[in-house]
Amino acid sequence: MTQRRMYYKSTNISPLTLIGLGLLAVAAFFVALPLFLGAVVVFSIAAFYMAWRVRKVMRQFEKEYARRSEADSNLDASSLIIDVTPNQTEQGKDRQ
Repeated sequence: MTQRRMYYKSTNISPLTLIGLGLLAVAAFFVALPLFLGAVVVFSIAAFYMAWRVRKVMRQFEKEYARRSEADSNLDASSLIIDVTPNQTEQGKDRQ
């Protein structure tokens, strides 16, 4: 005669298991919290450094632009004309 075995699966979770899972969740939170805060600090320091560098470069560009625009305002129209007509010696060389 064959013997039949019956297996029953219990779907009830014991209170001890719930307490263990709760403690595991709390421990994981407190372990992950310093890592998260450390990452926030590192990325914020990097962001502030990049913002400081960009601001410094922008101020340098503004100073250079102001200097060049001041220098360009002193120019008259004749200084912007490039004379390309040949002079007398070049005309004589071309004819020969």
